[in-house]
Amino acid sequence: MSFGLRARIVLIAGAIVALAVAAITAASAIDMRDDFARVLESRSLAVAKSLRIQLERVMQFGIRLDDLSGFEEQLQEAVRNYEGVSHAFVAAADGRVLFTTRADGGLDRVQNPKILIPATSGEDLVIASTFQGIDYQMVVTPVLDRSGTAVAVVAVGLPASVVDSQMRHLMASSGAIGLAVLAAGIALLLAALSKFVTRPLGRLTAAVDRIRKGAAVSSVRVKGGGPGEIGVLIDGFNRMMDQIELRGEQLRLAKDEADAASRAKSQFLATMSHEIRTPMNGVLGMTELLLSADLPAKQRRFAETAHRSGEALLSIIDDILDFSKVEAGKLELESVEFDLRETVEDAVGLLADLAHRKGLEIACRFSEDIPEAVRGDPGRLRQVLTNLVSNAIKFTARGEIIVTARREVGALVRFEVSDTGIGVTPEVAARLFQPFHQADRSTSRKYGGTGLGLAIVRRLAELMGGSVGVHTAPGMGATFWFTAQLERGEPRARGVAPRSLSGSKLLVVDDNPTNRGILVEHAIGWGMRTESAEDGAQALDLLRAAAARGEPYDVALVDVKMPLMDGLQLARAVRTDPALAGLRTVLLTSVAGTGEIENAREAGVSAYLTKPVRRAELQALLVGAAARGTAQPQEPAAPPEARANASVLLAEDNAMNQEIVLAMLEDTGYRVAVVENGRRALDALAEREFDAVLMDCQMPEMDGFEATRRLRGRENGGRRTPVIAITANAIKGDREECLGAGMDDYLAKPIGRAQLLAALGRWVRGSRQLPQPAANEPHAEAPAAEILDAKALQALRALQRPGKPDVLARVIELFHRDAPKLVGEMHAAAEARDAEQLRRAAHTLKSSSASVGAKLLSAHCREIEMLARGGDVAAGAALVGSITDELGRVLPALARERSAA
Repeated sequence: MSFGLRARIVLIAGAIVALAVAAITAASAIDMRDDFARVLESRSLAVAKSLRIQLERVMQFGIRLDDLSGFEEQLQEAVRNYEGVSHAFVAAADGRVLFTTRADGGLDRVQNPKILIPATSGEDLVIASTFQGIDYQMVVTPVLDRSGTAVAVVAVGLPASVVDSQMRHLMASSGAIGLAVLAAGIALLLAALSKFVTRPLGRLTAAVDRIRKGAAVSSVRVKGGGPGEIGVLIDGFNRMMDQIELRGEQLRLAKDEADAASRAKSQFLATMSHEIRTPMNGVLGMTELLLSADLPAKQRRFAETAHRSGEALLSIIDDILDFSKVEAGKLELESVEFDLRETVEDAVGLLADLAHRKGLEIACRFSEDIPEAVRGDPGRLRQVLTNLVSNAIKFTARGEIIVTARREVGALVRFEVSDTGIGVTPEVAARLFQPFHQADRSTSRKYGGTGLGLAIVRRLAELMGGSVGVHTAPGMGATFWFTAQLERGEPRARGVAPRSLSGSKLLVVDDNPTNRGILVEHAIGWGMRTESAEDGAQALDLLRAAAARGEPYDVALVDVKMPLMDGLQLARAVRTDPALAGLRTVLLTSVAGTGEIENAREAGVSAYLTKPVRRAELQALLVGAAARGTAQPQEPAAPPEARANASVLLAEDNAMNQEIVLAMLEDTGYRVAVVENGRRALDALAEREFDAVLMDCQMPEMDGFEATRRLRGRENGGRRTPVIAITANAIKGDREECLGAGMDDYLAKPIGRAQLLAALGRWVRGSRQLPQPAANEPHAEAPAAEILDAKALQALRALQRPGKPDVLARVIELFHRDAPKLVGEMHAAAEARDAEQLRRAAHTLKSSSASVGAKLLSAHCREIEMLARGGDVAAGAALVGSITDELGRVLPALARERSAA
């Protein structure tokens, strides 16, 4: 609530008068209260002494107080005759209450020991006491016997409320007088204020209110100036209105000019975005085509310089346009679910080659509580990371760049990009996130850039609900950080540590302590027994010592670039040492070039990973290495189609579907009988036993659900025949309905052959396996023509250009590098029951296999992909073994093709 000036003055003056009146009234009331209290005290003491005299007279006749009776009546009469006295009692010197006026009899003994003091001192006493929650003022006098000894006390009680009641009455009277005085003063004050203050100020206030409501300044003026402060105020207001009217006109003209300039700027940016990108597309496209031609070295250098310059110019243009969008508030973030770890690794991986060309190490580190799936804008998050990492690469001449992600409070995630670069002073760091600012002019000339990158980072981080900052010092590198609000996405099946890695021994060999620490963290998290070495010589000592103890290492992760003894030299030393024959060596390399791959193969390297190492790739490769290195066969030992003499009953009313299933099971060893509905299925099952039943859910006469229920009722705890449901419905709850009816498994149409065989393989028991070739049985090498599609290989050869690297050889090398890792990922996904990881790995290998002509391998991958997409991880996992076998045929065939080329 707001008050006007008049009301405020009245309130202040009234408050002062009221305080004065209240103070005078309170002082008077206190004095009167003390006088009244003394009067009551004297009256009570008189009552007490009167009662004492009566008791002493009785005792003069030798009557003891304990033998006296009927004295309560005298007490009651005394209380009635004296106003303000509430009660009285007589107590012996030992504290026993002898007589009392209380109807309930009161207490047997005195509770307040101070009341008995007069029995000792022989003097009167006034004390405060409380009984049953009520405050009293007790007047106590001693009762003396014939010898002058105090043998009892008489106590008379005065309630404190008596004094308080009188006080309230006095206060009310004083307050009424004060209010009358206050009202008179306020009336006089109001009359004066109305004439000299409030009316002129009211006119001024009304004028201000008209301006607030939008009235034109030119029409608002206040009359009634004149002498005094109020008149000066009104004259000043009118002059201010004149100035505001003039400046308003000037501002209107300036605003019109600014709006026109803003529209022109927006139109210019929109036009330039198109006009610049159109010729830039031509420049970059033509230089790229030029670089693909057979050019002399000097001309190639010119073309490469032109192409790099065009890309740099395009990057600057993108910065300017992004900054303009942010400044205009036109940049909106999307909210989608994405894999946080994968997004960060992708952003870092895009710049890894640039870092490696400068000889820098680059790696990612994630805290364990980082969620797998989050909701946010992955594109803008990637943009911020790319900007910070590229800056770190630009300003770092040697050393390393580490990208860290960890979860903070709630949905807040903190990202840090640490480098060992030049660093800056705190004064310069404070300006880094401002537009068009760099460390200093010399830095700008040496390193280039628009000075907009970090400003865009700051704005994007704020849009994502976070902030940015930097910790740095000259010559000590820098750690740029930013935070972002990333809500958790739908829970995913987090990759658990594969059982095949648990207990395996791993040696990490890397001269960079950060890389070494990250790899060791990953391996320990998967249950591996892990040690590390910082150079090749130390690694050889550890490997040989472990072999001598009979506890050899299973896998060694070796960095290719190390001082004194590099990774290839260490691999060759391992290869030539018989004691280390069982070790699988995995090479960590920045760039897997053709020569390096060939050298690694000759040195006995089992596989290699490109840095920065992705956690999923490392896990998949280690799983693959463990799978290839074990002598124990994996379950199942034979593919599902290797079962013979097993009988299957197919209950299906559609003739076409019958033919499809029969065709799928042809040449698999399964003997199939066909019936048209559930009733006939029950009849067939009554006549003979089947190893499994393929039961369509929707059939005439009796559907599959009812037939299965009756079959389970008939079995009644005896031999249970597996029933696999076949249904065209793939909606949520259909599987539950099938299982509720007593079925054991569920297949949704359309059914794939691999899916069908996997389901039968899970449920058919005791069938005889077809003879399989022994693991060490020599066999003739299949010709490449039976394994690879010649047309696909020919299509790759057709891409070859004169003077350029061999396309086919390069593709085969990439396939040799990636395919084993993908198979390892499939093994890991199968163990972890991760359908999405299994689908992704199968999809990628399917495409790669088709590109090199491995049609059968591609087909196997397609079947696994379909099964994983449908959530049937168990069926997909059953086929991973066939992928491994087929890859074992494809890789040698591709190697022969490469040698022949």
